[in-house]
Amino acid sequence: MKKIFFALFVGLLCVSVAFGQSPKREMRSVWVAGMGIDWPLTSGTSASAQSKAKQQMTDYLDKFKAQNFTGICLHVRPRADAYYKSTLEPWSADISGTRGVNPGWDPLAFVIEECHKRGMECYAWVNPYRVNANGMTYTTDFDKQWDANGWLIRSGKWTSFNPGHPEARQHCFDVIKEIYTNYMIDGMLFDDYFYPGDQLTSNNADNVDDEQYQDYKKAGGTLTKYDWRRENVNSFVRDLHADIQKVRPGMRFGIGPAGISYKSASKYGLSKPDITSTDWQYDGIYADCLAWMNDKSIDFIAPQIYWARTHSTAPYAPLAKWWSDAAKHFGIHNYVSIASYKVETTEFGGSVSAGSKEIQAQVELTREGRRKARNLPKPDAMATTGLYHVYEYVKQAIKVDREFHRDQQYVVRDGEIVIVDEFTGRLGEGRKWREGVHQAVEAKEGVEITVATGQAARVTVQDFFLRFEHLAGMT
Repeated sequence: MKKIFFALFVGLLCVSVAFGQSPKREMRSVWVAGMGIDWPLTSGTSASAQSKAKQQMTDYLDKFKAQNFTGICLHVRPRADAYYKSTLEPWSADISGTRGVNPGWDPLAFVIEECHKRGMECYAWVNPYRVNANGMTYTTDFDKQWDANGWLIRSGKWTSFNPGHPEARQHCFDVIKEIYTNYMIDGMLFDDYFYPGDQLTSNNADNVDDEQYQDYKKAGGTLTKYDWRRENVNSFVRDLHADIQKVRPGMRFGIGPAGISYKSASKYGLSKPDITSTDWQYDGIYADCLAWMNDKSIDFIAPQIYWARTHSTAPYAPLAKWWSDAAKHFGIHNYVSIASYKVETTEFGGSVSAGSKEIQAQVELTREGRRKARNLPKPDAMATTGLYHVYEYVKQAIKVDREFHRDQQYVVRDGEIVIVDEFTGRLGEGRKWREGVHQAVEAKEGVEITVATGQAARVTVQDFFLRFEHLAGMT
């Protein structure tokens, strides 16, 4: 049986595989890796190569749909290359067979259309900085220009854009923005590649960004070099999230880091998980996942907990619980990624049957956490409120917290919320937002919460005037 890299999304809105009835309100998605791992397995510029790649994808999507998945996370930029039409980076050799050569079709546009046909979501999976991890030297005009600009750093076999170089960072920002501006993706997803994966210190490459760090210090910067590197990543994530909220406010942005990331836990009032593995991300690739969660600069976290429940140093259960607790602490969604590609490995039992049981158990562990959250006692005022309405109230509260601002959408006058008309800027005395929005704003501002208003009926202007036999006057 051909092994594929598929990994599954699991979380508070978690994942279901074909093990029975799928609960409601879950994100059930699949990481679909590029680089010849999952898709496409056929590259080239011929009509035959294009047809085979398309058929492979539609076969995947039909299977995922039949198994009640809600979407996929498609690798679209694995090595500073494009599975889509780009003016900023070269076509991927994974698609055309040769880096920089146009394959004659647009894979991302095709996959988005096919996902949406099936009522499924398509998230774009991007490696934000990685150029390659195999020691190769690329020769497209793009690659030569990046090298000439001094944008690249190298460590061992790894080549990456330098997160500390302002122009390199802006390039990566522009590349990602090009995707969500030109394509109607449903979400954007990073995985666990930031600074070079071969750790800089262990490869005698700790000086690769000295020039940029010295520029930072000359400008008055006070952070240590390693904190500065982490802040380079943090600020990139913050800036990107802010732009997504402005350009594509309905689109979601998240990161799927490696499943162990606790070194900064005490800074945010958290303890470490009950495991013995160390957090290599914090000082290795300079990723502080908890900082992104604390900043609310991501909409969800998707930790890659790719170990069995029996793993000696990083067992699944305590890690899944820790990430769930952390997500609850910061108030963001948690979609755990599980390693379905390990279904036949010794770690997962050594057979498809044993591996499937391990994956099923991991899914059920995650769902159990969701059930516990759902069954937590509600405040007395909500004791008779149905779960659906609780979700709606929480959704409106989140919307108000993020999108409604005092002295912009409303003012507070004499202990009441007064709406500011978005077109004229005038105060709308006596007006109220519907569907609980007004009450959420009142709660936010700490004023007396009024009774919600509703809409009894609607009539168009045309129908209204047709009800009168005679009309007079001017407008």
